[in-house]
This record gives sequence, structure tokens and C-alpha cells, in this order.
Amino acid sequence: MQKESLALSSTWQFKEFPESARRMRDLDSGDWKPATVPSSIYTCLERAGMISISDSFSNSNDIQWVDQKNWVFRKEFDVPPSLLEKEQIEIIFDGLDTIAHIWLNEKLIGKADTMFIGHRFDIKPYLKKSGNRLTIKFVSALHHADRLLHRYGKLGNPPLRDPRSVYIRKASYQFGSVVGPALTGCGIFRAVRIEAGNAAKIENLHLRTIDCNQHTADIRVALELQRINNYNGPLKCKITMTGGGLNLQQELLFNENDRTASTVLHIDRPFLWWPQGYGVPHLYHIRVELMASDGQLLDTASEDFGVRTIHIEKSSGKTECVVNGRSITFKGADWMPLSLLPGTETGYEQLLNRAKECQLNILRVWAGGYYEDAAFYQLCDKMGILLWQDFMFDSAYYPDRQWFLNAVKDEAGTIIKRLRNHACIALWCGNNNINSLHKSGQLGKDRKFYGKSIYHKLIPALLNELDPDRKYIPTRSSRNDDNETLIANTPDTPSLPCLSRSAGILPVKSVQAENSFKTLEKLAHGSSSLQKIALCRIEHFWPPKNLPEYIWQSQVVQAREVKNAVEKFRADKPLGCGCMLGAFNSFALSINTAMLDAHRQPKALYYYTRRFFAPVLVTLLPEDETGLLKARVVNDTASPVTGVLSCRMIAASGEILDATEIPLRVSPFSKATAINLPKSLSTPDDPTRAFLSVRIKNNDKTIAENTHFYCPDKHFHWSIADIDLQITPNNKKNAWDITLTSEVPVRDLQITPPQPANISDNFLTLLPNEPKEIQISYHNSPPPVRTPLKIFSTNQITM
Repeated sequence: MQKESLALSSTWQFKEFPESARRMRDLDSGDWKPATVPSSIYTCLERAGMISISDSFSNSNDIQWVDQKNWVFRKEFDVPPSLLEKEQIEIIFDGLDTIAHIWLNEKLIGKADTMFIGHRFDIKPYLKKSGNRLTIKFVSALHHADRLLHRYGKLGNPPLRDPRSVYIRKASYQFGSVVGPALTGCGIFRAVRIEAGNAAKIENLHLRTIDCNQHTADIRVALELQRINNYNGPLKCKITMTGGGLNLQQELLFNENDRTASTVLHIDRPFLWWPQGYGVPHLYHIRVELMASDGQLLDTASEDFGVRTIHIEKSSGKTECVVNGRSITFKGADWMPLSLLPGTETGYEQLLNRAKECQLNILRVWAGGYYEDAAFYQLCDKMGILLWQDFMFDSAYYPDRQWFLNAVKDEAGTIIKRLRNHACIALWCGNNNINSLHKSGQLGKDRKFYGKSIYHKLIPALLNELDPDRKYIPTRSSRNDDNETLIANTPDTPSLPCLSRSAGILPVKSVQAENSFKTLEKLAHGSSSLQKIALCRIEHFWPPKNLPEYIWQSQVVQAREVKNAVEKFRADKPLGCGCMLGAFNSFALSINTAMLDAHRQPKALYYYTRRFFAPVLVTLLPEDETGLLKARVVNDTASPVTGVLSCRMIAASGEILDATEIPLRVSPFSKATAINLPKSLSTPDDPTRAFLSVRIKNNDKTIAENTHFYCPDKHFHWSIADIDLQITPNNKKNAWDITLTSEVPVRDLQITPPQPANISDNFLTLLPNEPKEIQISYHNSPPPVRTPLKIFSTNQITM
């Protein structure tokens, strides 16, 4: 009697939907081409040799004809006899993009009009043993949205959005944005399967930590069932919780006609789930088996579950996140879709590992994209990465007509139930920036706030019912007016933070940095971004001589300005106040703020973030108007930091001009009192020929380090650096171990390997006669050691 499943992904066929087609047999003729599912229509067309996606990214007009067409996909399949015998048979689509009509064996079984949730249809009356044909017609999303816009009218005047996009529940970036071209497309972008069962099935499993501490934990397990064909007999569930040496079992009974039941699991000495940097993100495994009264297995469900409490609270003028009773400092960034084309996402684990390397403990799932695949949330649970989950409403008014509100209610309820069991979800957010855009009049002169009830009534009411323990904020705002959000913000141009009245989570928005040289060569737009870059480069550098130098300067400027903002914020604000940067990753070839470009290659900001978000930070900041420097030390670890603060003034030529050592002890999760530096170290005789190096040392171990330059690079008298570069092959790791040494200081040394590779550290500062060791891990076999590395640094820039 157990539920059966049949996957329908992999090989399909597709073609343009003929305008003349009136009956299903009209589709039989024509040139059907092979397709892979999950995928996007663009990747299907490219595999068929009809378009070139890579060539079109620099001029998306070349393939935008695709968006004007209707497309059709089909698959033929057989099913085993045992599946046909089940009382209920359904087909499940985890992701359809977006306006779809679905037929099975020439019978219309359902329609879809949102890509944000899955779809489930009854197919038992139409399914047969062999020769089944599943057909899906995708209607042009542009044409569908056009019709709705014509019927209901334009809502305001959104500066960043296609006005059609708000009428269709589809990722807004697909209609074009400041970070990517308009490629609306369509496709089966997630898995398809058939599920069949008897008597009853588990419709929803809700796991909730009622309370926990180091001694005990209580977990509420709530089940919602669907009874098939009005089956009303008694049922029972066996609940098993394992992990960390625990093997706890409990039985839950359902009386006749019962659809819901719950129980509480009690754990002694639990292993708690902690965010990265605060402990182990331990996960228990919970398995539920649904059985008939005679013991026959009907269905199963399982979850990996983290035992933890999380609260976002405001007290004493600050907002802080408290996990398991401990204040957590957010170190975060925005998570963007993995790909411009839904259905082509790969590499969740690779990117999340990079986020961990950057010390990030929270990612904001951006409202302009879509809800990620289940694997993403599972990995965040496993890695201890918290999530700020936006609902998908971005930078525009949305309809408040009843048909739209009904669709949103269904969508939001489905998403809440789908994600609420994940320990990683820290808070929900209603929209991206809509409230502040409305208040500033940037969405139009009409005073009406279209869609306001979605974020201020509909969603909070659903969360209060379905997930009452988590924090909800109506909007993510760059203005923080009336404390509508948890954030205080910086201005758009690179500068030190300009905080609002409410200190909380600081999103640092800084100058945008270009992608790699090859990417930038394909771009011919982004003038406003280029202007921002130019203004900041002028402050630091002389004009670049060529395009590679221009790219290097822009990336370094972005990284330094964000570094200045974050270090000042961490030093000035109480522990528990966090920083949210801009985008972590990028999905399109564009000039943008992301740490990683569309090819997932790190920019300078990626390496800088690893340093300024390090658990132990030492930084130097001027003291008010005096200009004297004070050292600030922040310890975000559970262990005390002891040792000495070593301060050295180093000449451009390499010699030590002055030095001092100051004993230091910083308690766990605390900050040291600001340390006054001698005037001789704060005000050198010639600031164009010296800089300051600070380092926290314990015996011979360096715990944290930083540098302070007294003047912009263009005024510093850089010495020519003769860098000694030693390469040792590391055959076990498919890598090169590299040691770099210079007799003079070198700043922001960028290393570019001869072929694709991961670099353990980059945009380096070399101190005189102090070797720096890095590793270059090649994706394929390493080239010969004699193959030259490209290196570039501030020392090579002249007038």
C-alpha cells in the first residue's frame, strides 16, 4: 500500500507552438527537438543549434524574439501496473515558468500561472499503462502580462520595473533590471513526478522548537493528513528522532475522520543548532511513518531539523538577533538567483562554501528573484547560514484586486509551510524597498499605495497563523523611515556610514565593481555605474592607462570603501548590530556590486570581506578632530583574545621607522576599550612615504592584522617591487603552493593564474621581507610550473 513515485524529468521534446493548432493532433507534425528537464527554453534552443546564449548576453535583443512566442513541451512515458492500482494518482510540477496549460492523453488536466510554487493535479482518470503523452503549452508571459496591463491599467510609474511584470507571478528580474537584460522566457525549471497512494497521505509536517537550552528541549511535531476517497478509518504515525546519540520514538494516533494531530518530543541534553561562528549547526533527523490500523505503511516524510530558538528584538536603542539566548552579530549579503535562466542552476554548495569563507552567517534571498530549490535551504541548515527570506515583491506597486490577493494568499501560505521547518530561516520580509519608494513618490504621484494590504495585513496574518515564532518586517528599505525595517543604511556613493536614528543592521551600498576583463569587453551599458566608479577612483588613483588597470582600480576602490564602512561600524556599534552588504553573487554579465561575477569568479571585495568580517578584527580609526589614531579590537569568538598589539610604522622603502607593542586581552564576544596610539605613530613626518601596520600576536601566531595609509595611493611614493615568487607543485591537491616575498611594501597585489582556478587569497598586502603563502587550486590539471602568473599591484600605477 505504500506510496509510489515515478520521475518524469530528463528527456522531453519541444517546439514552437503553431498558431494554427486547434486540436492536440495538430501538434503531431512539425520539427520536434529534444529537450532536457529541468531547463529553460533558451538552453533548449541553444542545444538545438537555434540560438547562442553566450553571444546574446552582450546584446539580448538577438534572442528576445523567443519571449514573443508560445512554446510546447511533451513527454511520452509508461507506468508500472502497481502504480495504476493506487486509489489516488497525482502529477506534481515543482516549478513551471510560468503561464502553462497541461494535457495528459489529450485531456486538459490543469493550468498554472505562477512560478513561485509547485502545482499538483489529479490524473487517475486519464492515466494508462503505456503510451501516455504529457503535453505542456507555455503561453508568452509578455503577451499574458500585456493583456492584464491593458485590462487593469498601469500602477504608478515604477522607475526600475517593467509595469507589466507586477501582474504576473514571475521573477521580476526576468523582465529586465539594473543587473541584467530582459529575458522572460519559459520552461519546466524544476522536477516533474507522479505520486500515487492509498487511504491517506501526509500533507504537511510541521516541526517547531517550543523551548530549548543546554539541559532540555521540547519539539512540537504537528501532522496534517489528506484522506483519500473519503477514507475515514483510524490511522497511526510512528515518529522517530535520531542524531547525536539520540534514538527517540513516539506514536501519534488519528481517530476516525481526524486530519490533524500533534505531540511534543522531549530531549534531555540536546545538541543545539548554531549559526556559523557561534557553534555547530547540529541537525537531528526526524522520520514519520503513516500506517493504517493494520500496520500497513501508507506514506513517509522526513526532515533534518535544527533545535534552536531565534528572536529578533529591539532594546536599548538597538536591534539584535538572539539565537538560543545568545546575541548574534549578522554578517551578511544579498543572495541572487544562480542563473539568469531558471532551470539551469547548479553549484549551490560551491557558492555557499564561498559565503562561509567570507565569514557570512546570513544571506538575504532577494525579492527580485524566486524562492530557491529545497537543496539550497537544506545546505543552509547544514552549514549554519541564516536566511533573511523576502517574499517576491520588488520595487513596484502590485495589484490589490481580489483575484490577485487570493493568488498571493495561496502562494504565501504554500511558501511558509514549505520553509518554516528550516532552522536557517531567521526572518521574513514582505517586500524590497516598496514602502520607501512609495513614501518618496518615486513610484508615481498617486497617493494610493497599491498592494499595501499584502505586506501589512495579508502576509502578517498568515505568518501569525502558520509561523508565529519568527520575526516579520513589512519591507526592506534603504531609508529606514519610521523604523519600518531592521536596517540603517549608507548612501549610494562610497563613504563612511551615515546612520539613521535606529542603529541595527547596516546594509553597506558602495561603488560598483566590474566583472572580469573578458566580461567587461562584452558590455556597452551601465553609464551611471561607470560614473560612480570614476568619482571614487579619482580620489585614490591616477587615471588608468588601459582597461585591465581600470578594472583593477574599480574593484579595489569598491573593496576599500566597503572595508572602511564595515570596520567603522563594527568598531563603533554594540555587539549584536550587524552589517548587510550588497549582492554576494551575480546572475548576469553586468557592472554590479556583487562579490562574485556571473562566472563565479571572486572580485576584490570577496577577499576583503573575508578579512573585515573575520571573527577577530583590529582596525585603526582617527579620534574625532585630533586626527590621532586609536586601535579598536572586536572579538566575535567564544574564546578570549590575549597577546600583544604590535604597531609598526614602515617606510615606502621597507625599513621600520617606529614601533611599539601594547599588551592586550579581549573577553569572548566583546570589544576592547579603544587603545590610544602614540602621536609619533599617528602623525608621521612625511605621510606620503610611510604607512602603519598593526597586528595582534600571541607568541609567534598572528591572530588579526590590518594596515593604515596616511594618504591616497596616488600621493604615496611607491617603491618598485621586485617580488620573489616561488611555486611548488602540489600534485595531491591539483594545485600550486606559492610563496611571495618583497623587500618593499606591496598593496593590493592581484594574482591571475594562467587557467581557471581557485585562489586561497588575493588582492594581498605584502609587508617587507615577510613571506606570504597562498595556494592556487586548478579546476583541471595544473599547467607547467614555468607558466607565468600575471600579477598587478598599486606599486605599478604611476602618473
